[in-house]
Amino acid sequence: MKSLFYIFLIIVIGSTLFLNGCDLITKKPDQGSVRPPGKDLIISEVFALSPDKYYDFSWIEVYNPTRGYFQWFYQQYPIIGVVAGDNGSCWYTDDDGETWSQIPPPAGFENRTFNDVSFSIADTGIIVGDNGLILRIKKSPPSFIIDPQVVANPDPAMKTIRDVNLLPHPAKAGFAVGDSGLIMRTTNRGGTWLMYNNARIPANLNAFAFVALDRLYAVGDSASILKKGTTGLAWNKINPPDEFLTSKPNFYSVFFANDTGIIVGANGAIAISKNAGAIWNSRTSTTTSTLRGIFFGPKGANAFDYRVGWVVGDNGTILKTTDLGETWAKKETPVSANLYKVTFVDSNRGRAIGDGGTILATSDGGETWTQSTNFTTSRLSGMHFNPANVRVRNRYVLEMHARRKPFFNIINYINPDASVVNYDDTLDSDVGIILFDPQLYVDLPAAWYEYVRQPIPPSLLPIFGPKEVRNVSPGGFTIIRNDSVRFDNHIKLGPGIANLVNASIGYVYDDTAAFGVRWYKWDLLPQGEIRLVKYLIKEDRVTEVILGYEKKTIDVVRWGNFMPTSWYTNGDPLYENNKPVGYMPEWYSMARYANDMGQADPANLNTLESFYFAKDPIPGWYSQRRK
Repeated sequence: MKSLFYIFLIIVIGSTLFLNGCDLITKKPDQGSVRPPGKDLIISEVFALSPDKYYDFSWIEVYNPTRGYFQWFYQQYPIIGVVAGDNGSCWYTDDDGETWSQIPPPAGFENRTFNDVSFSIADTGIIVGDNGLILRIKKSPPSFIIDPQVVANPDPAMKTIRDVNLLPHPAKAGFAVGDSGLIMRTTNRGGTWLMYNNARIPANLNAFAFVALDRLYAVGDSASILKKGTTGLAWNKINPPDEFLTSKPNFYSVFFANDTGIIVGANGAIAISKNAGAIWNSRTSTTTSTLRGIFFGPKGANAFDYRVGWVVGDNGTILKTTDLGETWAKKETPVSANLYKVTFVDSNRGRAIGDGGTILATSDGGETWTQSTNFTTSRLSGMHFNPANVRVRNRYVLEMHARRKPFFNIINYINPDASVVNYDDTLDSDVGIILFDPQLYVDLPAAWYEYVRQPIPPSLLPIFGPKEVRNVSPGGFTIIRNDSVRFDNHIKLGPGIANLVNASIGYVYDDTAAFGVRWYKWDLLPQGEIRLVKYLIKEDRVTEVILGYEKKTIDVVRWGNFMPTSWYTNGDPLYENNKPVGYMPEWYSMARYANDMGQADPANLNTLESFYFAKDPIPGWYSQRRK
């Protein structure tokens, strides 16, 4: 199985007694504590009884402080994005908006206003702007270039174009709208354009929506709503909701899903139609700010719930609906700038743009938003994202400094039933890295069946059998334990949602071993370290050629006055500022303060300041002690 062998790229250094009188039944947790939010998984509690004691066992708790479900391993398809705006501003990203590079405007266009950008195919798009401007933007690795040759505009008045919409491949059609009722169409992805001469109205048109070639919509100033007729090239003017007949708010964006349409505009205006735009009714938006951009995921697309949508507007306003526009909830944002466009690449990852080079990002479906580093001060009003041909495999791994105990095994891969394994017969142990890598729980069983092509015998299930590591629910936990019997006998869980993982077998990446890993039983030591590490392996989606990988430490926890040496970190930073706590007393745990969600930069982590020794361990509870 090919995915298993990606781990070769990231090689790292490589009995039952009754316990009477030891009882870890914990106190009742404080029900009044509030869970603070965080941005990534963190290690929240560690329990380690010394391996030199006959009752030794260990467990580790990982906590999800985010507001969305967290996957231990998953794959992404990073998007290529282009944003455009004032002063010839045009910028490009190929990593979900983490970094941006400028696409220089052609000579003479440095001060021109770009209002919108759209792509039909991944390598060619159209930019539109003031004074009838139409430009091609083309892929030119590693970025894009803007063709200085202006695309011919059939409008003799060269009115400002506000919105452009190229239909996705394999379609070749596209539409653009602008001032004084301007509506144009293309049949060759923007190479040439034609005007709808009979679509003229006095108002400026600000947005366009496509449902089918005979179901086209445009909206604009003074509550203007236009719908193309079912025959010919005629456009019909539709009445806005009665509530808007007098105030006539400007409309700035429109969306349709089959027969349901939604329009947003000035003073918090929201209008909704359930009959293909024939009749419109107003809805309460919970804001009086002007609303300018709307986005819903494509109906039927696996990544989206078509009922969920987002709207952005002035004063940093962001609204979210989960019932196709019937009701709206306002979300907190870190800016007060006017926002013009919002888009999502899946149900979690979204971007919004606005004044002063504002770019906002969300990774939890629009519940929370963060501001990206501003790379321009120009107003950004146009945005388009394309799927990239790159796949990124993400996996979270715990790297534990622990005692590794090889056990007796003779594995017969030709006749697996003849294998002999004694998990209690541990051979000479050593101290080193042990991995908790949930991706292996998928890869190892798959690799067994692919290469051995026989069922896994019961004796080998602890090594090669599938193990369930569920996604971590919001505010939930994954508890990794090396001895389930002792854990169940002596630990009481808190009320949180916890996934208990029996991980008595740990792994070490080793390209000289069968299936690329070696396995050990393990115990945490009186002194040690645990790192929560994220691997990102990039590959071409089509050829599966490896494009590189990154290793990022998310969290570092130390105890027993342990400080690593360079051999241990294998090139990773030592994080020498991370001061360890002392030795854990027996039957205590090392627990994170409830209001300490870690740092974005592991170099700023400090175990001594973030953890305390808990006399009453409570796995599955986040609110033990606050600083």
